[in-house]
Amino acid sequence: MVFLPGLFGQGKNFSTIAKNLRPELKSVLVDLPNHGDSDWTETFDYVEQADLIAEHLKDGIAAQGPVALVGHSMGGKTAMVLALRHPDLISRLTVVDISPVDRPEMDEFEHLLDALLGLDLSETESRRDADEQLKGPIPKTWCAGS
Repeated sequence: MVFLPGLFGQGKNFSTIAKNLRPELKSVLVDLPNHGDSDWTETFDYVEQADLIAEHLKDGIAAQGPVALVGHSMGGKTAMVLALRHPDLISRLTVVDISPVDRPEMDEFEHLLDALLGLDLSETESRRDADEQLKGPIPKTWCAGS
């Protein structure tokens, strides 16, 4: 089973699930391009992302045959493109927390990204420091556990 995380996520986000699937299933926790330990690209494009992951799979776990693919959020959009472009690699597809619909209005994410880019990293030594700086730009309703 191959897991593709969402925006800002890493494959290791699925570690607990992968451990619980053992020994019946082998899991591969993928960092999407431009995330975690993966290579970085000059541009972002779902087709490019899907093709890069397809190459990774062909050289690895999918060399033995098609794999079950789980994509969360942005990883789900990437997984859908991958399944359409490389159906020979995918035996099953599960998409979580995203739809195949294009959303031209991304203002909410731009606001979040702008807030993150505005963090003063020289004043940030912990998550708590970052949370404190983000209290103004990001309303409490956006924060986890609130």
